[in-house]
Amino acid sequence: MLAAGLLAACGPRPGATLEATVTGMADGTKVYLFDSAQNGLDTTVVAGGKFRFDIPTAYPDQNALLFEGQPGLVPFFFVEPGTIRATIDPAVGAEFSGTPTNDAYKTYDEDLVAVNNKKIELEAKFRITGWKGTPEIDSLLRIYEAVDAEYWDFPQTTALKNPNTILAAYLINRYAHTLTSPEMVDSALTIVAGAPENAFTDRLRERREMLTLTAVGVEAPDFTQARPDGTPLSLSSLRGKLVLIDFWASWCVPCRVENPNVVKLYERFKDKGFEILGVSLDSDREAWLKAIEDDGLTWRHVSDLKDWQNAVAVQYAVRSIPHTVLVGPDGVIIAKNLRGAALETKVAEILD
Repeated sequence: MLAAGLLAACGPRPGATLEATVTGMADGTKVYLFDSAQNGLDTTVVAGGKFRFDIPTAYPDQNALLFEGQPGLVPFFFVEPGTIRATIDPAVGAEFSGTPTNDAYKTYDEDLVAVNNKKIELEAKFRITGWKGTPEIDSLLRIYEAVDAEYWDFPQTTALKNPNTILAAYLINRYAHTLTSPEMVDSALTIVAGAPENAFTDRLRERREMLTLTAVGVEAPDFTQARPDGTPLSLSSLRGKLVLIDFWASWCVPCRVENPNVVKLYERFKDKGFEILGVSLDSDREAWLKAIEDDGLTWRHVSDLKDWQNAVAVQYAVRSIPHTVLVGPDGVIIAKNLRGAALETKVAEILD
């Protein structure tokens, strides 16, 4: 059973200490401490195969380390009151223990690796024998599908088995992109209602607030971004039309697969008061423009070329793409996350 988080305390928050033992790294190597927002907090050096950070205010969150000359080694740990112990080797990785959430995450990670190893073993068999063709292989495929589902559901199932812990709050944030309504976030928050206050539950509450502002039945928040030619375009300028806000990117395979359906939809309804406003999460301007041309996306497009930090995507609490928001002629959100036949049916219901 994973350990529960520390009880919340009144008064000044206690601090945290990180004590690390390092192998495969020269003395004098600089070590940088960052918080979850990638703000630099502190710097030290490896001395005698060790280093230490004192973190004065231990509000439970996730911190990360960066090592001079080791760009591929960026281990993270949970900062919380107490002494956190780390063993770090660039050739192996890092392991953190000593406080409830770090101990709990270590167990979670080991269990997840075990499930993934099952997948790898089965995949090796399929590479030799093929994926289908005999009753034995078909039976093996069903086992693989079950293990694959277990792997992807593991954060959620672990959170449910360990309610009211900081670990559960962290894991729920791992699949927060699937929480697409305020009610879904409320349900998730009940799982960690008894956990100490921490940054992960704070983020869930922020997501709930943002989803409330973009929920079905409310007026779609206005925004303005640049079109490919650099001119600004606002959502409000399309008032009076049925508008599909389509969040996508050139690098998003599911988006590109869905694009032919969206093209077909636009051709059918563009002369009936239907408009599409594509909001791209690209960072590469040329890739964005090429995808528009290659896929024949003849509707309006905007982007600030900031990838997942696209201001409109943040405003609309977008955590995965493709993501759609259907806005009525009166500016009120009618539906969210409709695609394919379901989207076409809804648009036809309104415009035909």
